[in-house]
Amino acid sequence: MLRYTTARSYHLSKVPHGRQYDEANREAARWLTGLSDFRGAAASAGEEWLCDRVRGVETTGNHSTWNRQGNVQHMTFVTRSLGH
Repeated sequence: MLRYTTARSYHLSKVPHGRQYDEANREAARWLTGLSDFRGAAASAGEEWLCDRVRGVETTGNHSTWNRQGNVQHMTFVTRSLGH
């Protein structure tokens, strides 16, 4: 499951695991990076990872990777939001 946190919403995209589903995974990343609230690759390592998936850099990963990157993105967003 790929996920993304914005200031006003939380997005989830359930994707199957396995090389045969790489394009479905990249499409989910395209959807998330296409959100009007997407902050761009420079916002955190999580956003950068999503952008890399869209461009086809490396593999799409697995459930552990998706969870870790979602946590990185979410916690970076929350930490920066608390500072405002």
